[in-house]
Amino acid sequence: MVDGDYKNAKTTKITPSHSHDNAVTMNEVSVKRSHYDGKAKFHSVLNTDGSEEDDTGETDDYRFKSYDPTRPLKMKLKDDHGVYFQDVGSATCFIIGTDIDGSKRIGGSECRCLDGYFGVDCGIPEAVWFDTYRNKYPETHLRRRKVPRRVINGVTVNHEFAMFEARLHELYPAVDVFILAESNYTAHGDPKEFVFLKKLRRGYMKEFQDKLLYVSLDTFPKTSETSGWVADAYLRYHLGINGLPLLKGLREDDLFVLSDADELPMREVITFLKLYDGYSEPISFALQWNMFGFFWKKSAKDNWSKWVSGAEENPSIVSSVATLGMLKKVLFNNVFFIRTNVFWRYYEVFKRLKKYRDEQGHLVKEWVIGKAGHYAGWHCSWCFSPVDIVLKMDSAQANDEPRWGNMPDKKNLTYIASRIAEGVCVPAVSSWGSGRGLKVVTFKATTQQSIFFPRISLNSLTFILLFLRLCSFRSGVLGYP
Repeated sequence: MVDGDYKNAKTTKITPSHSHDNAVTMNEVSVKRSHYDGKAKFHSVLNTDGSEEDDTGETDDYRFKSYDPTRPLKMKLKDDHGVYFQDVGSATCFIIGTDIDGSKRIGGSECRCLDGYFGVDCGIPEAVWFDTYRNKYPETHLRRRKVPRRVINGVTVNHEFAMFEARLHELYPAVDVFILAESNYTAHGDPKEFVFLKKLRRGYMKEFQDKLLYVSLDTFPKTSETSGWVADAYLRYHLGINGLPLLKGLREDDLFVLSDADELPMREVITFLKLYDGYSEPISFALQWNMFGFFWKKSAKDNWSKWVSGAEENPSIVSSVATLGMLKKVLFNNVFFIRTNVFWRYYEVFKRLKKYRDEQGHLVKEWVIGKAGHYAGWHCSWCFSPVDIVLKMDSAQANDEPRWGNMPDKKNLTYIASRIAEGVCVPAVSSWGSGRGLKVVTFKATTQQSIFFPRISLNSLTFILLFLRLCSFRSGVLGYP
């Protein structure tokens, strides 16, 4: 925002033709082999002109009504041409973050920011501002883009329907396409249905399906039975190498946001990343770490180093974002490598990274958006009913330690419900092998309304039921089946 003619830059916004929420909407198979297997395919994605005839599914009432997994639906990305900024006198202001009338009343000489927004044009959300730009703002090279980046959110799923619904309501206006990856095996290797696909075909979330691509995986590598690393990486690799080629018209400065199903960045943060240049990559998010639902928040007491430093909260730091250029030129086209910080230490990656930075001028430095109290989103761990918590336990990787799916006493529904009601963590890794049983972890009830809860529709009953059931817990009634 401080570079040259940034005030003359106009950025645009697509306004959906239909409302998606009742909240405020915004104007070893291995991974070694994966370095190169999909290289030509991925390069062709970035170089395509989008002239191919795509199977879009647009002739049906909703996109997935007649979905055939042997002919995956495709999509051509388009540029965003709606308006995000408005001139107010001599100032150019981010509409959503600005008190436009108040700015006019003071003569239009500056943008008067609404709560939660900062910067000359009121375009910097608080998670970004309090992490980085409050103290360094005048020296940064932050500037508005003439055309917004496109954002692809890749997410792997098992049975996280409530969080998936929250994702669509929260991020639909800011994300250009969601790539959903589902396997018919659990991470433990047990066969299962494609439960998300089954629901999508029946019209599940049909008002959002126009931005949804689906990738299915019907294999489970033998190495995943003994290697949690492979089990963790396999579906994510498949998501990227088979999902991105379904998109036409991609550019190297488009952003890929990798998410687990329980990780949800804020709409405001994603919108900022779309609209501005001048920040570094790769990007991590400091997420509010909730447990069981958004009514419990993890305390710093579960992290010794944070607790002794006086911190009250324990954010979840998740590596999530890179440009498609970094994916191609540095990360071997493997989206899983966004997630693995240790990968940056390898010499081959170091050479590619140096070239990407020094010869091509890219800003390369790991950047964490957000901090405790000014989060970039939510990480809602174990956010299920007791029945679905048991399913999560049974689905966990075979070499998880402790593996709660092998412990019948931890799978008792009444026991799990009591843990939810009391804010006590079920999966206490620190207690593994100690002979002391479950470690009690306390949580602090969330009170900060601005980050209390993602946007959801009033007809998204799953989360409402979670709250109602919590109330029944507090009254001594176990309302779960």
